[in-house]
Amino acid sequence: MCFYNDSSGWLAEVNEVSYGPGDSASRCLECGSQIALGEWRRHVYQRESECCVECGGGDDDGPCGDVEHEYGEIFTGDICEDCVKILRAIEAAEADEGCPLYARQPLYGELGEALVEHYGSDKYIERALEMYPELVTSRLLDYVTR
Repeated sequence: MCFYNDSSGWLAEVNEVSYGPGDSASRCLECGSQIALGEWRRHVYQRESECCVECGGGDDDGPCGDVEHEYGEIFTGDICEDCVKILRAIEAAEADEGCPLYARQPLYGELGEALVEHYGSDKYIERALEMYPELVTSRLLDYVTR
């Protein structure tokens, strides 16, 4: 119950999530499947700091001395449609359990682990299939239920 993800190495001050067709091919952060050019996905962009960690400025302020601004760690990637559906089912199950909004999802890249090792992983799979019956053909669900 609940994903209290306070053990990550850094926190993102910038967290941008978009949905739709992508402008390049990529791999899903969660299941590793290929996401083709133009195929729907959730795109995630996270940056450690809103301001330059060296000078405190931003892109609108011009360069930081002779170099570009440094914003700390950056994380970016795509999640395929099937994995987004599974994540939505997990979020719904955790909401039913009373988890706060920030604790209803595993960290990015840890969906497979959540489906295998997290308390209540069976209910996640059941909820995903209940909400999205087409996931019966999901490679990730097939893998974790073997």
